[in-house]
Amino acid sequence: MFRRLGPSSLVLLSSCATLYPASIEGLEQPDSLTVYALAPEAAPTADELGERIQGIPVRRKVAVTDRDARHHIVSELTRAMNEEAEPATCWKPHYAVRAREGRRSYEMLLSFECHSMSVAGEGKDRPISHRAQLVIMAALAEN
Repeated sequence: MFRRLGPSSLVLLSSCATLYPASIEGLEQPDSLTVYALAPEAAPTADELGERIQGIPVRRKVAVTDRDARHHIVSELTRAMNEEAEPATCWKPHYAVRAREGRRSYEMLLSFECHSMSVAGEGKDRPISHRAQLVIMAALAEN
């Protein structure tokens, strides 16, 4: 059985079903943002109690305190998700970003080598280009 949809229904459907451009839902102007360099190839030992993100050892982390810099990083991540990228079958996340906007928290693992990104809680990987890698690396080199 088919039901005829009026104009208001089409507006609702189009706003709910739009997948492009890709973005991290609700993340535009983060109140806080930290970038991480990870060591996915490091073999964990019982003696290592250092910081980890989803079990991966953290090599370095930098809190990005400048509001414009935080916005630029999120913008570059969004642009990287919207560029042509073919995810590889590997998964080597060498970077991570944790952000907070309002009451929402975000954690993203980035595998630029494999053209893949994982946002905690989504349960799926997203394709991502190398575009944001330079911005992440620059933020890690700042301090």
